[in-house]
Amino acid sequence: MNVDKQLAKRARDRAERLGQQLDRLDGRPMGPGAKLAQISTQAAALQAALASLPEELAAGLMSAELGFMPGKAATAALPGHGSDWQGRLRRLGQGADAVQEWLGPDGTAAYRAFLIRGYLRGFAHMWREATQTDADPAAGSEFFDFAAGWLSHAGVTDDPAPLLSAALASDWRIGSA
Repeated sequence: MNVDKQLAKRARDRAERLGQQLDRLDGRPMGPGAKLAQISTQAAALQAALASLPEELAAGLMSAELGFMPGKAATAALPGHGSDWQGRLRRLGQGADAVQEWLGPDGTAAYRAFLIRGYLRGFAHMWREATQTDADPAAGSEFFDFAAGWLSHAGVTDDPAPLLSAALASDWRIGSA
């Protein structure tokens, strides 16, 4: 079996699975967005609280979290670890905000966006493996036509250009749908 046939078979299987998963989304409520707003607010408050801790307390907190003795080594490692805390909390808040933004009237828009993006990233990976070339998301490229065709096969009627652009962006987890 040649590469084109293998790629088409794998893509068809994935597109059919995507279509089935999208069909199951109908009528499946994802829950209220109020919890997400609470997470976002609390992540921001925790960021502010951590930033305002005196160095000695922050080093003690880091030592307790990581399980080693407070001291000069903990204090020296604090700037990098504190930056990690801030980054994780910032991404958590951004993620909660993004999902809140994506929630549609039926509560499945966020899940649908993640599902489609995941499959598009899978199509791009299959494309790179089969063709040994980058998956170019630009309209009119071979990959664009390939991915758009399989999205259509899955029953996705959205414009493929913004879907591909969002799926293959570096911030694909937090970009809007």
